[in-house]
Order: sequence, then C-alpha cells, then structure tokens
Amino acid sequence: MFESEKNQNGTLINTSNFGILKSPIDNDVDIIWTKAYIFQRADDNFDPKLHVWYHFDQKTEILKGIKYYWGLYNPSLNPSRNRRKIEQLTKQANRFFEKYFLLQSQLEDLYGKPVKVKLLADDEDSFIKSIYWEDNEKIICLSIRFDRKIKEIPLIGILNDPHIEILATFKYN
Repeated sequence: MFESEKNQNGTLINTSNFGILKSPIDNDVDIIWTKAYIFQRADDNFDPKLHVWYHFDQKTEILKGIKYYWGLYNPSLNPSRNRRKIEQLTKQANRFFEKYFLLQSQLEDLYGKPVKVKLLADDEDSFIKSIYWEDNEKIICLSIRFDRKIKEIPLIGILNDPHIEILATFKYN
C-alpha cells in the first residue's frame, strides 16, 4: 500500500478508526471496524483532491475495503473553519455531476450494468445517490452526496459534506 501510493504521488495524511458496511448492497446495519490509512493524491486535478482510504480489519488486519474519495471530510476536518471552501463547493454542482457520471461510465465499462441503484434525495437541499456492482470478490459502490445549501445546526455546526466516492468492499473473511 505505501509503495503503491508513493508511486502514484500519494502522501499519508492521517489514520483513523472507521466503520464500513460489511455488505453495503443489502445491509445498512452491520459494520466492520477498520483502521483506515488515508492518502491524498497530489496529481489529482479535481477539487477537492482524491483521497484513498485503505480499510484494514482492526482484529485480523486484513484489507476489507478501499475508498476513493473526492471530498473534504477527513478525521481532522473542522467544517466551521472550512466554511468558505464548503460554500464554494455548494455552487459547483455541474463539476460534481460531470465527475460522477464519468466514474459511472467507467465502472459500467468494467463491471457491466449495476445490480442496484438507490436514490435517497433529489430536492432543493441535496442530491444523494448510490449505484452498486458486485462480483465474486467485492461489492463496489459509487455514491454522490451534493448539498445545494449550507446546513448549519446551532451548537453542532455545519453539516455539509459534498463528495463523490467509490468504495470497494471485499467479501473474504
């Protein structure tokens, strides 16, 4: 992982304990607790830059998932301190959707027709959608969350999280 990221101009920026769904197609409850190593790819030309999260099972240290993430969230993010950046991103729907549909097309070329599509929101506030593919080794989920307005809750702060991600969850135990 470290050598692969070095070859792709990736820099380790953080580690975090993080849960991922065991079977994201059909189970929104059961999670696997992982230790995630988070790399930022300097050569990515999308804003926000690509972060690659390698999720290792905390108990077995087996790689359980890899997430390709174009968004601001990382364990050290303080949304209130990044308000200006978040406000800028909420005005860039076209760029986010263009990237999302390009990734969808690339994944369809690799894996064929999706096995499931979930549209969770499409209104004046946000757009949230997930598309799933599955093979014998993994479940792949392409998802987008695009908040069209700043959501701020007193005493909690800003809740916006505009992002695109691809998460490959490996099936082996």
